[in-house]
Amino acid sequence: MALRISLLFVFVAMVAGFAPSHHSSVPSSSLDMVPKFDPREQKWFPSSEEESASANYGPVRSLLRHGPKAFFVRVTKPDSYDQAVLKFMASDKVGRWEAQGNMDRFNENAQDWIFERLEAKRKGKTLDYVTLDPKQVVLSSVWAGIVFWFANDLFQRYVLN
Repeated sequence: MALRISLLFVFVAMVAGFAPSHHSSVPSSSLDMVPKFDPREQKWFPSSEEESASANYGPVRSLLRHGPKAFFVRVTKPDSYDQAVLKFMASDKVGRWEAQGNMDRFNENAQDWIFERLEAKRKGKTLDYVTLDPKQVVLSSVWAGIVFWFANDLFQRYVLN
């Protein structure tokens, strides 16, 4: 019996020798600031409160900043949206709001987002998809009001009559 326990300890020690090390030459403070990927669950997890979904801006801001397509993607697929945000945070080492702005822009028009990122990288500029321009909000609201009024008028004239 003692021989079996000793062999078990030797086996565990040998297996532990091949396990990946948790120590790194990179300072731990920079590693703790990005979301972590769990290979067993195939999901990204926030490593701090600033990265969690509670620290994000709401879907209405997505609607105001990037339009209805980004809004509907965010509302209809919240889990995949959050995973995309966390993955972007980890790959580009940015904050949650910047990652959300990029994902909202991507969901609005992926080809333009890719082009804009490549051009910004080529020119050495940074893109700001987070700042909300009050003038644009007013113009978008007026435009949406006109469209909804026109659609309502058509609906009442041709569908209800």
